[in-house]
Amino acid sequence: MARAGTGQLTGALIELGLTVEAVEVDPQMLDVLTSCHPAAIGHRAASDALPIGAASVDAVLFADAWHWFPFDETVAEVRRVLAPGGWLGLIWNLVTPVEPWEFELAGIDPDRKGLGGPAFPALPFPADETVVARFAWTWEVTAEQFCGALATNSAVIAMDPAARGARLAAARAVIERVCASSGRDTVGVHHEAACVRWCRRLSRRA
Repeated sequence: MARAGTGQLTGALIELGLTVEAVEVDPQMLDVLTSCHPAAIGHRAASDALPIGAASVDAVLFADAWHWFPFDETVAEVRRVLAPGGWLGLIWNLVTPVEPWEFELAGIDPDRKGLGGPAFPALPFPADETVVARFAWTWEVTAEQFCGALATNSAVIAMDPAARGARLAAARAVIERVCASSGRDTVGVHHEAACVRWCRRLSRRA
C-alpha cells in the first residue's frame, strides 16, 4: 500500500489477516499509523520510489490517493513490486447526496463533493485489464465527527480563521438540526465506494 496516511485501510487489511507493507511519505502520518497498527510494516517513501523488493507483493492498494501521484513513475513502480498475477487496487469514497440536507452539506464543502463532476479520474488502463465495481455505504456520523473530518479538507485549512469557523459552524448547524428532528445523535451520510482493479500484464505498458 502506498500513501497509507494514518492507517484507516491498513487497519481493515490487518483485521483480514493480511501482511501489510504501509508506505507513507509524511513522517507524522506514518508515526500515527505505526502507533495505531504495530502489525504493519511501515516505510517512509513516495509512490514513485517504493522501498519494496521486485515481484514481492500480491497487491498494491491506494485509497483516495491515486490522483495525487505521477502516473508513469508510479505505474512503473507498481509493475516492479507486483508478483506475477498481482494487481493494483484503487478506491475512491464518493459523496452521493440523497436527502435535501445532504445536498445542503455538499454545498458547504468547498470542494462541493457530490454536486457533479467526474466520479473519479480517468484511468488509461486497457479495458480488458480493468474491473470496476461500486458499493453503496452510509457514514453514521455526529456533528463533531463530520466537522472534524471537514476541518482536514485542504481548502478549509487554507481559509482564514473567520471563514473556516463560519464554514464549520454551518455544517454543524445542518447536522444538529437533522439530529434534533430525528431524535438521534447521528445522521447517515450517503457514500459510494468506487473500486478499480487493474491486473498486471507483463507484456503491456499502461
